[in-house]
Amino acid sequence: MEPSKERRRWQRETLSPPFVTIVHETFGTGPDAQGEPIIAEMCSLSAGGAMLTACEKLVSGSHIILQAYNRAKKK
Repeated sequence: MEPSKERRRWQRETLSPPFVTIVHETFGTGPDAQGEPIIAEMCSLSAGGAMLTACEKLVSGSHIILQAYNRAKKK
């Protein structure tokens, strides 16, 4: 078996500890177009995207708004 090729375009940075994130799903426009906030952890980050882990599922194809908090950053 041949080793798999790296398919990522951007270098991925592992975040330790993970950033705490609040995920807001959006379903169009208007005041009722946003779902309930979901708490997640951002485990890695690159210029092309981020990897999140959450206990709740997101709707496939939905757009999201992320608010991320770096727990390791000094105030």
